[in-house]
Amino acid sequence: MRAGYRTARDTCEKINIPEHGYLVDKAYGSGWECKYGYRESGDSCVEIIVPKNGYLAERSDGTGWLCNRGFRATRDDCVPVVLPENAHLDYSGNGWDCNRPYRQNGNICSLQ
Repeated sequence: MRAGYRTARDTCEKINIPEHGYLVDKAYGSGWECKYGYRESGDSCVEIIVPKNGYLAERSDGTGWLCNRGFRATRDDCVPVVLPENAHLDYSGNGWDCNRPYRQNGNICSLQ
């Protein structure tokens, strides 16, 4: 484990940097952050496991990944978006909308 230092009142405070971490110049927090592709877990940096059909992405919800277009996220996976008849992928690519003049009625698109 590497170390760095920061000023704390009238002394220098040691900062222990975990593997896959780096020093940050902030007066608050641990004094280190994890490299891209890793997330903080206690005093260490753990690899973000990206599921098939997903990619690394900064996320406020903490997953660290998003699904490719045409797939939607479940807890730990990216599953295909199933399009009903008369539907297309929505703007996000992770859901669907009905083609005009059809309207969503549960999990199908129907003329109402």
